[in-house]
Amino acid sequence: MLSRLSFRAKIVLFTLSIITIIVISGLMTISNLTQNQIQKSVQSTTQHTSKALQQSIEQQELVLEIQARFFADRPGTKNVYQADPKSIRVHLEEVKDLNKVGWIVLFDSRGKAIGSTRGASEGQSQAVKSALGGTPSKGLYTNGNSVAILAAEPIKVGEYIQAVLVFGRNIDSEFLSSVYRAPGSQSVVIANSGIVASTIPNLNPSDFNSDHGFMITKDVHYAWHANKLGSDLKMVTLVDADEVAATFQPIKNALLVLFVVGCSLGAVGAFWIGGLVSKPIESLIGASKTLENGHWPTPFRSERTDEIGVLQNAFDNMTDSIRSSRERLIQMVDLDPLTEKINYRFFRRLVSEAIQSGDQEIWLGLIDLDQLEAYNQQHGTDSGDKLLIDIANLVQDALPEEFQLARYSGNQFALMGGAEVEFIAEQIRRSVEATLGVTVCIGICHVDEVTSRDDLALLAIELAVGQAKNAGRNRVRLFDGFNISTDGEALSFLRKSSYAAVKALAEAVDAKDEYTRGHSTRVAEYARDLAQACGYDSGFVDLVFVTGTLHDVGKIGVPDLALKKPGKLTDEEFEMVKLHPALGEKIVRQIPDLAETLPGIRSHHERWDGAGYPDAISGEDIPLIARVLGVADTFDAMTSDRPYRKGLSEETALRAIEEGAGTQFDPALARAFIEMRAAKASQQAA
Repeated sequence: MLSRLSFRAKIVLFTLSIITIIVISGLMTISNLTQNQIQKSVQSTTQHTSKALQQSIEQQELVLEIQARFFADRPGTKNVYQADPKSIRVHLEEVKDLNKVGWIVLFDSRGKAIGSTRGASEGQSQAVKSALGGTPSKGLYTNGNSVAILAAEPIKVGEYIQAVLVFGRNIDSEFLSSVYRAPGSQSVVIANSGIVASTIPNLNPSDFNSDHGFMITKDVHYAWHANKLGSDLKMVTLVDADEVAATFQPIKNALLVLFVVGCSLGAVGAFWIGGLVSKPIESLIGASKTLENGHWPTPFRSERTDEIGVLQNAFDNMTDSIRSSRERLIQMVDLDPLTEKINYRFFRRLVSEAIQSGDQEIWLGLIDLDQLEAYNQQHGTDSGDKLLIDIANLVQDALPEEFQLARYSGNQFALMGGAEVEFIAEQIRRSVEATLGVTVCIGICHVDEVTSRDDLALLAIELAVGQAKNAGRNRVRLFDGFNISTDGEALSFLRKSSYAAVKALAEAVDAKDEYTRGHSTRVAEYARDLAQACGYDSGFVDLVFVTGTLHDVGKIGVPDLALKKPGKLTDEEFEMVKLHPALGEKIVRQIPDLAETLPGIRSHHERWDGAGYPDAISGEDIPLIARVLGVADTFDAMTSDRPYRKGLSEETALRAIEEGAGTQFDPALARAFIEMRAAKASQQAA
């Protein structure tokens, strides 16, 4: 297997193997260091926590001793041992509450318990015996699986010891939680192989049979260490091992990064070394493969005079030639290769930048060569190409220096400049006809508030050219607004267009009147939200949104006199407006990819009761997509401002939709829209 590898591949494999071994060794070292550090951290935390617990126990012993001594000397306590058991218990409970101790037990002079509070531990016999002998006693006592801190004080009457008072507190989970522990640590106290107190519930004492180890509980990985507090008593401290190991995580990450970088650098170094030591012919083969893969090989610049040197120098010359050609092609990315004028992409970028800067007046022109296909058929494509070059040069010579000229498409050239475009365009038309014997149509437009985007401005000059062609060719036409007649020729420019072109037309409708600006986008969003609220599939929801953006595109053919009238429309004007759904369908029908939007565009003004237009259909005969758009369109129309009235409030508009359910609107969709808007209002209020 290795014998089949190239020499360079063997060097790479060897280098990467060395790097891998070094990094794996480093990772293993870091892992061992992490385990050792975890153990050291556990031991340190255990010592700290044990010391804190010991100090707490000693402090509690001292407090209990002082309290027990104080109450053993009180007259009331000296006599209580003579009372009945009930009175003794009541008195001891009062003393317990007053001193806030865990429990109290009273013994008589024979060492018999004659009264105790709730929760008192057993097993104080040694302490009581010591107190009866006249020596107060305090300390830590174990009894089975319970541990308590207590202080025993004799009650003397005169020189005689009449009773013993024992104050105590159990070491339980509550006490253990009150003891200071290192951050991230937990504590467990074990007596006689049983857990008596723990800051972690539900532990098994058998988990702690050894002096240290690891365990997982509640998804936490603990390391623990045990420390003896007495012959039958030990405390276990647990530390989150992952927190300790996290200290070394940056080192591990850095080592992995070094591994990747080291492998990369090692591969580069291996290839470099292989290039130095490989035979010259292998270098030539490698350079050929590099060039074949689309990369530039390092030049040989060989000083050898033998055949290999000749081959290496020839290869260098070939590579330099290819590189020069490629660099020239890169420089021409923004140029049309035939005319060497800037192309459409670069021209559109210039138009966009000029519009955004807003520091100059902008005029655009589009020159369309008439009947180029017929010219090519008669004279040949080579002559057609020469004609395009001649037109480009002629137009360039006619333009002022600051103008931009571009190859817009196959037989079209675009220009951008100042206000004299209209005069220059007519000169160009006449010059082309007189000099080259062919005719052109030129569409021009001024960039204003209606054409204030690059797509709308370019669409405007395309429309102007289309109007010039429809008017008989060989003429200049000034763009006079986005108005399209219903004849097929006027719509022919759309047949090679797309959704973007039709959407630009729809946005041009909005731009014609500041009071309808953004209407199509809002209707699309309302309709999309309604379709989602009704649970329709994502494909239908997307279709609703696209159709909403185009639903009023037919208004492009409605005269401004009716479309922008501030007051009530006459019957004749309203009939003009009612044409827009059918005209919109006709416009969009030019683009096969948008066929699914046609029912919504044509029928969005139909009514549930059949009183709508253009077809006066009713009920479920109205396409579902049109019924959805109808609700959204009416809601936006009611809530938008008009020159003659202020937009209605949302509450008023929703009441109108509710009243129109079953007459104007699909009742189910009307209810769903009202509920959807109400839910949205509640979310916004919250």
